Amino acid sequence: MNKKEILRVLLVLFFSSQLYANDILEKVGTYEYDLNNSLSLKQVINNVLENSLKAKSVLYQIPQKDSDKLKYNTQFSPYVALQHQQYILNNKEPKLAAFIENNTGFSQHTLVTGKKFETETELGFGVSKSDIYGLKSNYASTANDPMTFFSIKQSLLKNGFGINNSNTKKILDNQCISQKNNSLNQVALVVSEAIVSYWDVVERYRLYKNEELKEQAYLKIRKVLKSNVNIGLVEEDSLHQYNALILSSSSKKEINRNAYEESLAKLAILINKPLQDPNNMKLAGLDEVIATFNFKEYLEKAFKNRADHKNILLAINSLKLKRKIIKNESLPDMTLKYQLTNIPDGGGMLNPGSLLHNMEFGVSYLLDNKKNEIETRDGNYQLAQLELQKMQLQQEIEYEIKNIIGKIDVFYSSYQKAREARKEASIYFNLLIKKLKQGRLNSVQLTDAVDMMINVRKFETTMLLSYNKLL
Repeated sequence: MNKKEILRVLLVLFFSSQLYANDILEKVGTYEYDLNNSLSLKQVINNVLENSLKAKSVLYQIPQKDSDKLKYNTQFSPYVALQHQQYILNNKEPKLAAFIENNTGFSQHTLVTGKKFETETELGFGVSKSDIYGLKSNYASTANDPMTFFSIKQSLLKNGFGINNSNTKKILDNQCISQKNNSLNQVALVVSEAIVSYWDVVERYRLYKNEELKEQAYLKIRKVLKSNVNIGLVEEDSLHQYNALILSSSSKKEINRNAYEESLAKLAILINKPLQDPNNMKLAGLDEVIATFNFKEYLEKAFKNRADHKNILLAINSLKLKRKIIKNESLPDMTLKYQLTNIPDGGGMLNPGSLLHNMEFGVSYLLDNKKNEIETRDGNYQLAQLELQKMQLQQEIEYEIKNIIGKIDVFYSSYQKAREARKEASIYFNLLIKKLKQGRLNSVQLTDAVDMMINVRKFETTMLLSYNKLL
């Protein structure tokens, strides 16, 4: 080979190496990922809330959570009652024969409407009609006109003025809120599952594209090596090396491609929406600036918003209300009733239109009230137990927030270092390009440089993803 041929080969090698090296540098140094072209994280969350079958199934539970409260309120609904009474006397006494027939009877028809209130006040209004038959005509009564009456009844001590009813309603309200909190928390878990699935799609897509980029780089290197083998600048064994690297990378690319498609299908099921495979997905909208956190502020938000903490506070409040009910149940049962009756015809004995006033007062007390004592004792133990559970939960929440904030700092610091490492890798790659121009570079060094560029970029993206996941 004369000097002109050697010079021609060196020029071909220089310009071809320059082209593929710059192409690799451009792709490796600036490659990004973005799901915005297909589906953003915000859209994923909105689709879960609007379309997810699992979320919809949970949301159907929420309107049912007040069933116990509504059922309890039915005892205070207005009522109507109709009553009929009849008495028949078969007379066997001869002395009474002058006054009554052999079969004498008495019947009474009563219609009452009323309502019981939460204050344990019961109001009633009714009409009553009495008929007597079988009397001798000289003694027949004229008391056949209907009588109207009005009554009011009030509990005074036990459940006096409905204090237990009021506390029971508050307990049912707490129960309703607690169950709704649990349902909303289930929806939040579904959303969280979709978010994790979203990041999994991003992660697997990145792995697939990294392997695809490595395969492309190996193909370009092999192309130059093949030219170099043809002109005798390098041995044929380097060509076989890159054949093996390309086949291995192609296999890994297909495996990662399949894993990516599976993760995409899983996300589509979660959000109940078909997703097309985007050809140009990029990671956009990622936070690259360090976030600042006020620990006290986030701790207060956690205590305010977390379902488990809200529910334990409701449980404590309900138990305190239950203790009040138990204490009140130990009092005597005292009731007072007043009834006013209008007798239109006087009943044969009174002046027509007479009013009959009736007062009733009753007291009862259970002498052996062991049940109340046991419930009081158990209530005290249960309250102490819940207070300890609340303290433990608050400590766990405090630890979780500190741990997350600490991890955020670690991952952001790692991301910063990985970004600097990528810059250093780029500088190293450029130095190798200069050596390549001088003909002092072999394929092994270039392969290592390409691998390092891709791995550093992979680590940088992983740290950035991890940081954003924690956010």
